Amino acid sequence: MKSHKHNNRHGKTKQTKFQQRTPKGKKRQNQKEDFKSNDKSTEMDGVISVTAKGIGFARSLKKGSSFRKEESVEIDHDHLNTALQGDRVRVSYKKGRDGKLVGEVLSIVIRSKSGFAGILEEKDGVFWLLPSDQKMYTDIRIPTDQIHGAKVGEKVFAIITSWKEQKDSPEGKIVEVLDEPG
Repeated sequence: MKSHKHNNRHGKTKQTKFQQRTPKGKKRQNQKEDFKSNDKSTEMDGVISVTAKGIGFARSLKKGSSFRKEESVEIDHDHLNTALQGDRVRVSYKKGRDGKLVGEVLSIVIRSKSGFAGILEEKDGVFWLLPSDQKMYTDIRIPTDQIHGAKVGEKVFAIITSWKEQKDSPEGKIVEVLDEPG
């Protein structure tokens, strides 16, 4: 899948990791603490919740774990590694500077859902599904040969067929037209 720039549902342009680096090749310091998996950290299996802004929070699945109910691991958008709302994930985490737990998704154990309803749109010859689900933090690119008769503006149901890198948009295919525009 090619890396590209596309405004996501929040009007923000995705950038590749290369574009996020400073001219000298050093990574910019984000305002939020950066999680580095080589730091001393702990791993756990959990379920992830994702906010409409694309920030994840993972809670341990283990009964009797040391996690209090109100405690969870915050996962910045860049460290979700394609995890979506409700996915069962393997997470590496540590205590941040402010004492909160921060981490990154190492792997997706079970994908909670791969299908999304939304409106089919087209921009610069590329088709996109704009998901209705506010917790789906990115649009889904639909190749022309996977439109299956759907028209721009129609409400459709699509499934994700490929998504390997967080920096890229997921790719999908239309499986059903739900409603015509208007």
